[in-house]
Amino acid sequence: MLPDFGNPRELPRWLLAKGRKDDAKAVLVRYHANGNAEDDFVRLEYIEMASVITFETQTKTPWKALLSTPGIVVECPSSS
Repeated sequence: MLPDFGNPRELPRWLLAKGRKDDAKAVLVRYHANGNAEDDFVRLEYIEMASVITFETQTKTPWKALLSTPGIVVECPSSS
């Protein structure tokens, strides 16, 4: 069974952002650890998601700032 990615209520990041920590961890356990709540991947993924969400809510960078910042230009060598 795969999560319904069209439904954000099945995404652990969305659940964490809404304060539903236990539900977020349960989704990670179900889909990434075969029910093992003590799995290292689940633990680390949960911590990383929570840290990113905390950072994002504290900095509140507006979309306008992202769009007005010049992008990084990567030049590829020509094959000539």
